[in-house]
Amino acid sequence: MARKKTFDEKMERLKEIISMMDQDTISLEESLKYYEEGMTLLKKCEKDLDTAEGKIEILSNGQSDMTLEESSQEK
Repeated sequence: MARKKTFDEKMERLKEIISMMDQDTISLEESLKYYEEGMTLLKKCEKDLDTAEGKIEILSNGQSDMTLEESSQEK
């Protein structure tokens, strides 16, 4: 089973995709392929950020007696 990519790895791949799409030499088909991959990565990054924000809210709201692992199991 493939290892899940980290947020930073996803962002790095997004930068690579943007760089490739900025080139005038790629075809329309390649552009669409990169666009689709980029949008998928973007959604995953947004999900990662939402998860991190939720954890920060839990810690900030004085619920520090509950561990982050316990809070994610409640969802």
